[in-house]
Amino acid sequence: MINQLDWDSNFFELQIAECVIDNQSVINVEKTYDLIYVFCNSDKDISLTGYSESYKENKIVYFKNDLVKNQFVSDTILSFSKTNFSREQLYELSFESGKYSRFKKDKKFSIRQFENLYKKWIDNSLDINFANDILVCVEENKIIGFISYKIKNNEASIGLVAVLPNHQGKGIGKKLLQVVENELIKNDIKVLNIPTQKENIEACSFYEKLGYKVKESIIIKHFWRNDSI
Repeated sequence: MINQLDWDSNFFELQIAECVIDNQSVINVEKTYDLIYVFCNSDKDISLTGYSESYKENKIVYFKNDLVKNQFVSDTILSFSKTNFSREQLYELSFESGKYSRFKKDKKFSIRQFENLYKKWIDNSLDINFANDILVCVEENKIIGFISYKIKNNEASIGLVAVLPNHQGKGIGKKLLQVVENELIKNDIKVLNIPTQKENIEACSFYEKLGYKVKESIIIKHFWRNDSI
């Protein structure tokens, strides 16, 4: 079944829908859409008459279900709400966090559309719609890394996480994640989910080294109408 996505449609000013499939390889489209996201368990050839595949992503969700309080303490990591920084610095980092996003990799989306989407993600996170908190790592009066998380139904999920390119490889991402884990333990939350892309090899390796395991793997394909711009 194909379901229209009102939020995506309104945001991108397109007619966008999604479809989750199991074994079928042919999808009948009864209504005209500009773009259809197709979710499937394996990378199979799919046919949508009048549509062409523009991009596919292998989304991976890592998880840890036995969070244990660690001894890490840092005075450089704090809640963004307790700082005087503008959200412009978070915007910059959000673009880094989305560099493997299907909305960045699918060239049918413009860079402006990608950036506006991630700015909106930050705005919604700061309004506590998408996140319980955004933690930032500050060095020399500048935000060099951040992480957002959301608690729901006794579990938590990471929303966005990134470190400025010239500060990567210094353990900042690990410290940010450790602080989140400690915050979750305080709230008696012991399960943390982290979505990423299989194509993001560095991120996958990073989470696996920290003891996270694969919970879910799904293929997401973009099919644009052949006469869409």
